[in-house]
Parts: sequence; structure tokens; C-alpha cells
Amino acid sequence: MKKQMGKRAPSKIEAFSTMLILLASVGFGAMKGLSAIPFLMISTVWVCLIGLRCGYSWNELEEGMVEKAKTLAGTTYILITIGFIIGTWMFSGTIPVMVYYLLNIINPSFIIVLSFIISAVVAAIIGTSWGTAGTVGVVMISLANAQGVSMPMVAGAVVSGVHIGQILSPMSDMSNLATTEGNTDVMSVIRRCMRYAAPTILFCIVVYTLFGFTGSAGVSSLEQVSGIKNQIAEYFNTSPLVLLPLVLLVFLSIKKIAVLPTMILSGLTAVMIGMIMNNFDLSFAINTMYRGFNISTIATAEVSPILQSLTNRGGMMMMSGAIVMMFTALAFAGAIIKIGALQVIVETLFSKIKSKGGLALATVSTGLVTALATSDSYMTLILPCDLMKKKYNDSGYASINVAAVSQSVGALIMGIIPWTSTAIYMSQVTGVPVLKYAPFAFFLWVTPIFAVLVSMLPNGFVKLTDEVVENNEAAGL
Repeated sequence: MKKQMGKRAPSKIEAFSTMLILLASVGFGAMKGLSAIPFLMISTVWVCLIGLRCGYSWNELEEGMVEKAKTLAGTTYILITIGFIIGTWMFSGTIPVMVYYLLNIINPSFIIVLSFIISAVVAAIIGTSWGTAGTVGVVMISLANAQGVSMPMVAGAVVSGVHIGQILSPMSDMSNLATTEGNTDVMSVIRRCMRYAAPTILFCIVVYTLFGFTGSAGVSSLEQVSGIKNQIAEYFNTSPLVLLPLVLLVFLSIKKIAVLPTMILSGLTAVMIGMIMNNFDLSFAINTMYRGFNISTIATAEVSPILQSLTNRGGMMMMSGAIVMMFTALAFAGAIIKIGALQVIVETLFSKIKSKGGLALATVSTGLVTALATSDSYMTLILPCDLMKKKYNDSGYASINVAAVSQSVGALIMGIIPWTSTAIYMSQVTGVPVLKYAPFAFFLWVTPIFAVLVSMLPNGFVKLTDEVVENNEAAGL
């Protein structure tokens, strides 16, 4: 980084210290069961001190943090709406009644693997990992809870499943961004990603199935299942009509209606169904939309802990803590990007790598460092491409390779880094802490491993052909 207006790039020690402080402090908090928010603030203060030392003014650092925080506006609306739809789907009985029917259909031994498969299929249809986790994911979590299945395993399976569309769907924003970075078409990128994703999907299905048959399945008796169903039927109308909000959500998603109006319409439909079919009043509906559903409000007798944990969810306020953490994480990201510490770290670690496996490993590692520092999936795809693309081309490999490998990290890894918006959200909707479900979210961290391994094969990378050279020259690369 060039010196400009009295500013300098952070030294290697300064740059690496920003990440070490972040990882050490947040890691300490995780071990002690403490919130990451204060430690993110401490890390941000440290980055700002480094920035001041490098010649940046406070106003410049603040500008970087504010600019980064602006990117959260759209996400905030989605988070609030997801809380709204979870609460209203409880109000209508959509989620409890789905559990009611599935209790007799799905064997507890298959809940983990089906959580992965069903989440993956729905995510591919409606095109959103967050929307799938907040709807179908909540259903599978509730079903697993009712059956006594391991919650971290089911949460990991759900989080894995909802992310498959991020790299294999032509509708995914990440796939289309990778297309731009790779100077190619979206289906070509997806075909490259399939080389990494296909073995990971097979691995996930096998392992989740084994988990279901090796002591992780539920042990609920028929009597317990019957008791849960009876309590659901006591408080909710079990007519299939209460599933209309789900049908509407899927229909509007297939019609490519925007996510926010789709979820709001589905939620408002759920409110009307709850008032008509469950005889709930308007004040209860409004309170549910804001604070979430609480079955104790309508219970005439003692409610079982299982039913409480199944239904007491949602509400727009559900995501308030998550939003605070996201803004705090983005303050750190804005500051570290502003002072250029990330570029120093990456260039120091990976400047001399040329082999296929080395290039792929450097790309994945760059993406991981970027994810840890910026909490931004787009940056985690773009920055490795920008930093590594010339190295790929100089080594005789096409730009599509760096785009596909970067996507295997950028589109996925955010789901298991505790302070990122995706991980915070997934933890909120599943009710399982990030570090507890992360070991079981295989698709998110095994896919980058396969990306490195596949790259080492004789045909692991697409070579830079004359045609690709012309395309790159035309693009100014």
C-alpha cells in the first residue's frame, strides 16, 4: 500500500495484531460463555488505535465504520421480518400443526438427515437461505425437539442444507457475483462448484444418516408423542388450511416476488388464519408480531416444557440482540478495511504461492481471513479474487478457478463464524449457539476442504486457453 497524505500501511506486526486481538478476545469470551459484543468493541478500539498510529484521523476511521454499517440496512429489515413471520406462523398454528403431522410420518432416526435434505430442497426452490432457515428450519428444529433428537446436530444439518443454494443455484446472488469475478457465465461457475459440492453433499447425507442410527436419534415413546400431539390439538386448529401461509410463501417465491413483501404477506395471512381458526384476538396477534408467541398467554392448564420450547418463538424483537452484534462487528470490519490491515496480512502470507494446491489453499485462507475480519460474504468472495486472480493467470490457470474456490468459502463460511450476521441469525432461529452447531454444519466447512483437494487433481483447474486470454485482455486483466 502506498503512502498517501501522511498515511502509511500498517506494519506486519500491527496488521497481524488486529486479528490476534479479535480472535483471542472473542475466543476467551466464548470459553467463558460471554457475549462477543464487548470483545468486538475492544477489538475495534485496538484497530482504531493502530489506524491513528498509521496517520488516519478519527473522522476517517469513523467514516469507514459508518460506511460499512450502512450495508446492514437491508439485512436489518429482513431480520425483523423473519422474527415477524416466525411469530405469526406460531399464531396461526402453521409450525405446530406441521410438527403435529410430521410426528407420525418421520422416524426420529431420520430427522437429522431429512433436516439437511428438506432444507436444501426448499432453499433451492425459494432461493434464500435465511428464509428457509426461518420457516422450514424452525419446523425441523421443533420436530427434533419434540422427538428428543440432538439439537446441535439438527441445527448443523439445517444450516448446512439452507446454504446449498448459495453456490449451486443460478438465482443466488453469490453465484452471479462469482460469474463477474470469473469472467464467465453462471452455469459454468456452478459446474465448477459442483466438483467440490457434490462429494460434500454425499458426505453430509452419509454422516447425518449414521448420526441418526448411532445414539443421536430421539427416544420419545408413543405415549410421549401422543401427549405432544394432544396438546397441539388442544390449542391449535389442526386443519390443513393453517398451512396456507407456507403455501403462499412458496408460491410467491417461485413467482420471484421480492423476499420482504413475500414474508410480510405470508405473515399477515397467518394472523388472519390464527384469528379465524384458533379464535385468537387482535391484541394477542399484535403482541405476537412484536414480542413473539407465548403459549402461556392462552393456556388454561399447565403446558409441557416441550410444547413451550416448540411454540414460544418469534416476534420482531427476537432479533434485537442479533442486530446489535452485527453493527458492532461491522464497526470492526469498517475500521480494519479502512486502514488496509487485511491486505498486509494476505500479501504477507500468500505472495509466493504458485502450485495448484497452494493457490487453492491460499484462496481459501484469504477468504477465511477476510470473513473473520469483515463479516461480509461479498468481500469474502471479491477480495480473494482481486488479490489472487493475477497469480492464477500468471500460473496458466483461468479466472473461473479463483472465482469458484472463493465462492466455496465466501458463500458458506459466514454461517459458522460467531460474530457474522449469518451465524447470529442461524443461531437465533435454531436456538443453538453457533459454536455448538458449527461442528455439525459439515457443508459449510468441508466444501472448502474439497475445493483444495480437487484442485490438486490433474484436471483440478481449467487452464488459461487462448480464448480465455483474449477475454481477460478485453476485460483489462
